[in-house]
Amino acid sequence: MRVIFAVMVCFSAISFLTPPVFAQKQGQALIDSLLKELPAKKEDTAKVKLLEKLSYEYTNVNPDEGIKYGKQALALAEQKKWEKGIAYANNSIGSNYDAKSDFPQAMDYYLKALTINEKRNDSGAIAVNSLNIGIIYYRQNDFNKALDYYLKALPLNNNLTHRKELELKLLNEKKQHKNEEDTTFIKTQKKAAEALIESKKGLAANLVDIGIVYSSLKEYSKAMEYYKQALVIDYEVDNKDGKGEIYANIGTDYFTQNNYPEALQYSFRSLRLYQELGNKDGIAVELDAIGEAYLAIAKEDSAVPAEKAVNLNKAVEYLEQGSVISKEIGNLEHQIEFSRDISDAYFLAGNCDAALRSLKVYTTLKDSVFSDQNKVKLAGLEKQRETELAARLARLETLRKRNETLVIFGGFFVLITIIGIVIWNNRKVTAEKQRSDELLLNILPAKVAEELKATGKSEARYFDPVTVIFTDFVDFTIHAEKMSPAELIAELHMCFKAFDDISGKYGIEKIKTAGDAYMAVSGLPVASSAHAVNMVNAALEIRDFMLARKEKMGERAFEIRLGIHSGSVVAGIVGVKKFAYDIWGDTVNTAARMEQNSVAGRINISQTTYDLVHDFFNCSYRGEIEAKNKGNMKMYFVDSKK
Repeated sequence: MRVIFAVMVCFSAISFLTPPVFAQKQGQALIDSLLKELPAKKEDTAKVKLLEKLSYEYTNVNPDEGIKYGKQALALAEQKKWEKGIAYANNSIGSNYDAKSDFPQAMDYYLKALTINEKRNDSGAIAVNSLNIGIIYYRQNDFNKALDYYLKALPLNNNLTHRKELELKLLNEKKQHKNEEDTTFIKTQKKAAEALIESKKGLAANLVDIGIVYSSLKEYSKAMEYYKQALVIDYEVDNKDGKGEIYANIGTDYFTQNNYPEALQYSFRSLRLYQELGNKDGIAVELDAIGEAYLAIAKEDSAVPAEKAVNLNKAVEYLEQGSVISKEIGNLEHQIEFSRDISDAYFLAGNCDAALRSLKVYTTLKDSVFSDQNKVKLAGLEKQRETELAARLARLETLRKRNETLVIFGGFFVLITIIGIVIWNNRKVTAEKQRSDELLLNILPAKVAEELKATGKSEARYFDPVTVIFTDFVDFTIHAEKMSPAELIAELHMCFKAFDDISGKYGIEKIKTAGDAYMAVSGLPVASSAHAVNMVNAALEIRDFMLARKEKMGERAFEIRLGIHSGSVVAGIVGVKKFAYDIWGDTVNTAARMEQNSVAGRINISQTTYDLVHDFFNCSYRGEIEAKNKGNMKMYFVDSKK
């Protein structure tokens, strides 16, 4: 969950637009007040201001409405030939397109606003436009372009701050000539002081944005320079939120460089500030960052057993604290990440039971993207399968006991009859056993099922090497909301059945599905030297199946991303009721990271897997990409067979 706190907010010049009567209102209440005011406005610049203000306020509520009012403001400003209004309307429209992630449209309007403001020499507005354009480039990972615009805004924000300082200084010098009870002057002085503080906060935010870009470019020393400059300003104006974000970002930079002691130092500083502010979301994020750092220290090869145990205990302690807070604030995304991290920590500590409990929590939370109706249907299907298996096994046992009774107590004169009954029963038993075996093989690999039937148990085993795949549907929750429960279950069944067929074709063992995720492994329980090649072949067929379905069904079809990694795992049966065959280990976690860092319609593989398959497939190198708890990892997209 370790994140970069970016002080990147698309904004208009609020001071230009906000009427005093609405100063204390926010969100929908402010929008409602503005809408009531609108009919009484004449077709003049005051109405442009009101329309533009509506456009801005709708940015985080309903961007489509924001665009509508922004275009009305733009049309009226153009009719009145009012350049300032035209520029501000363009900026607000751009902000709404930005909120919709329509970056080309947002960029078009931001550039129009910038051109007009440069012509007007409005340095404050130019700074706003430049930062907004920089944000667009940053979100598209064009860090150099983003840096250009952030650096362009910096001297403008510097000059704006200096002007505000000068204005306040002049007012303070006039104070000695003013009556102490001159309320108008006092209000003016107070507003000037507040404007200076906001200007300094904006300057600090600009510096932080530059630092973030340098962090993304892995130029950490330059990033630190700008973070420290921003810290000086935030300390001056006592901006605890700003300080907390900067400390968090510095901690993330040190974590990325594997300097965990320094990462901990800054994460603790950030945590204390968020605790002072009562910012539970920030507290949860930093508790996870601290837990991840202790976990990373424990994973280092140099960690001696005693130190490793101490660090693992600390990791669990902070992760558990963060998990409690994430539940309090109802942040499901945080809860999912915490449960996965806690499972990793317990697994590394050798506490498999606790690791499994946390893993089950993770699975349960991830499955919660389904509606309640879908959960009931899925639970019903599982219960039906379990009940059917139990009933057939019970009938099998009853028939076996009946045969034994007949053999023991039967007599010579009924021998022929008994033989006939036995033959008939054996045939029935064989049929029942075959059906039971089929059910068992739907749950367990064949080799494991045979061991379970022969001994009543199955020992966990270590397998090396194997190849693990994770698949996940992109924006699954959004798709699920648009489908009825019956349609959703039918579509999942269709896709997963196809995946099962493809896996069977290549001797791949399906492990489980969790919500919209599908997990399988190649190379166990029967070892195979072609485990990686078989898995990539299967992944290509799964990808092509989903692409064909997309072409046939259009927007109604799911899009899939796939991730693959090769290494060692531990495999075995979990539980005694509703038992399931599962796999554990760092290979599983890394495969999941490959999936998380993939994109729609692509197969993302690790360096380890690439080394095993590059002679058979055309692959594209993606570079080193940061993976959660793994640092930077080399990744490749599989394009096609050679």
